[in-house]
Amino acid sequence: MSRINQGSWEMKKTYIPLAAMLAVLLPLTGYAAENTAGGEIELAPTFANVDGSKAKFNEYREVEDGVYGGIRLWKETDDFFIKLQADDILYDTQNYRIDGGNYGKYKFNLYYDEIPHNLTFDARTPLSGAGGDTLTYTGAGTLNAASPAVSTWNTFDYKVDRKKGGGGIRLDLLKPYYLDVAFSQEDREGIKPTATSWNAAAGGGSRRVLEMPEPVDYVTDSLKAEFGYGLNPFFGSVSYQYSQFDNAHNNLYYEHPNTAGTMEAISLAPDNDFYKFAFKGKALMPLSSALSVNASRGVADSSFDLRSQYLSDIGAVVPITLSDSVFDGKVVTTNYDVVLTSSPLSYASGKIFYKYYEKENKSDQITVTDGATVFHNHLFGYDKETMGGEVSFKLPADVSLTPSYKHIKVKRERGDLPESKDNIYGLSGRWTGLEHLAVNAGYERLDRSADWQQLTAVIAADQAFTSAVEPFIRRYDAAPLDRDTYKLSVNIYPTDNLNFGLGYRYKKTEYSDETILGLRDEKSNAFDLSADYTLAKVTLAGYFSYEKTEYYQFQRRLGNNTLFVNPLTDVTNDTNANWDVNEENKNYDYGVSLEVKIVPDKWRVKMQYDYVRSDGTADMTIFETAAIPAGYTNDTLDHQAWDDYKKDSFQIKAIYDITESLVSTVGYAYEKYEYNDNALDNYDYKINSADYLSGAYKDQSYEANVVFASLKYSF
Repeated sequence: MSRINQGSWEMKKTYIPLAAMLAVLLPLTGYAAENTAGGEIELAPTFANVDGSKAKFNEYREVEDGVYGGIRLWKETDDFFIKLQADDILYDTQNYRIDGGNYGKYKFNLYYDEIPHNLTFDARTPLSGAGGDTLTYTGAGTLNAASPAVSTWNTFDYKVDRKKGGGGIRLDLLKPYYLDVAFSQEDREGIKPTATSWNAAAGGGSRRVLEMPEPVDYVTDSLKAEFGYGLNPFFGSVSYQYSQFDNAHNNLYYEHPNTAGTMEAISLAPDNDFYKFAFKGKALMPLSSALSVNASRGVADSSFDLRSQYLSDIGAVVPITLSDSVFDGKVVTTNYDVVLTSSPLSYASGKIFYKYYEKENKSDQITVTDGATVFHNHLFGYDKETMGGEVSFKLPADVSLTPSYKHIKVKRERGDLPESKDNIYGLSGRWTGLEHLAVNAGYERLDRSADWQQLTAVIAADQAFTSAVEPFIRRYDAAPLDRDTYKLSVNIYPTDNLNFGLGYRYKKTEYSDETILGLRDEKSNAFDLSADYTLAKVTLAGYFSYEKTEYYQFQRRLGNNTLFVNPLTDVTNDTNANWDVNEENKNYDYGVSLEVKIVPDKWRVKMQYDYVRSDGTADMTIFETAAIPAGYTNDTLDHQAWDDYKKDSFQIKAIYDITESLVSTVGYAYEKYEYNDNALDNYDYKINSADYLSGAYKDQSYEANVVFASLKYSF
């Protein structure tokens, strides 16, 4: 956009919202006297200065120089109503909504909103074509041979804009029957990061990385219809949901760094369709009981053309044979649950429940022949059964207790841990023996057992190695474990204008002795405090929370041809060694707010300060000295900056009620965000002259100052 056009657009951002709001204001003011219509109009000039990452500061918003506008209008009669709301008009966060209807007969709504997701502005790539599905190196020779200077790379923005619009109508004309229909369309457009790896030299060598811009051009259309009946003691409904996802790009083609003009491809999200039928029902029964039933079945399917060749690490074409050139994917989900609740006695109530969920993968299995190697894709599916119940008792001395039990059984179509069983026991209690004090406490115990079996390797030639290693591995998502969780909260409100809240949670997870390699232990402590106090014209509030989480894992580095027996007894050397890591994350969050009514019903000032911080460390130890990389020791292997960040934010605003209908606000906001991580600190676009990074998530720190004002007119 030229500077002249850019200036014109900025003027439009300033004056179009004003003109639009004035246009709707005049015809509606006539209704104000009848008290059947009203609304408010707000103008908010804003001036922002950002030093550092503008993308991170505006990750899910748009705060920039300009005049933001908002409209809220309503009209109501004895049998009809309509409401209109519009905010951030003509900005990347604009949203509009209309709600209306005839009481007891029908309701309708229409809406449109936008939200950006900004990752990195001014990212870089040595390839041309960012934003499209074909990336090429336009310099002389190959990318690997040329190793172009970063100053010559092309720039682009990592950002995805989401635009969603839709509406719905509900008809209640034939009560107790109703019909509810809704539709929507969501568009996502922009660029997100992806990457590939390759070898810089023929015959192998060290792996290299090429980070690239992946195009995003998605459209999702959705429709939902529900027909139901609701008249005590029964309720029931049937519904149908359909959505269609379309990706304008099936593949991302890129020129291989070693071979000029030879294109490789990365498969992108395929087009797909999804539909779902569902039933919901509820019946009221004697003894203050109710039976609820839900059931649904959904199907997602897609189709994708497969490529019969790929490029080797060095860029040579490798043909492969496929049992089918088209992959048809299909996943069927089935869900049903039954819940019975009852309160037969004034001092006792309870519920029992059963839930079943199945994900059935009916996709194609494609056999791939790559030279002497033959393999096929594994299809993952699972089913999950959950059953249990709880009973609540009201006891003397203002005590209530709720014991509970839940059993979960999961069967998975996977090679290592095909089945697991969870037994979860819980007990929660509440005491309200004092007028201004309430205490809540809870305990939960999770015992998980899991069946293990020998994993079958995708490629048969790897089975001997897999058979040696797998008996010692239990992957943490389904591994046997014991977990204890304790919770305690105290609420104190000695007077109407003073409140305190305290909370504590402790959770410890220990994986069974079967887990030799993998995650072994987890532990977390969390504490929070909140309070607010009002005295005459002053209200003061604050909060503090702290959480510390610790993880421990034990692993082993294996040489390609190691004859592996047991990680605890095997010989260790420079290519075969045990190692472990203790990870620790500390999160702090506190804030304080102050509101002062300088002149009641006229002048007031509000201030808010918030501080958020996360500190992570990773203490790594390699137990074989010969295996420690050259130039390092076990002390220097540690990561002191492991996803560390902190954010300070402060806001102050003065609000003046000029009249009952006209309110003005002026304010100032400050934000400072600092991010540190050993993986991103001292970021470089090019490493060893052969790794090409694009700047995704680079330099996320920023400091921002925002001055704003607003004028709101209500009528």
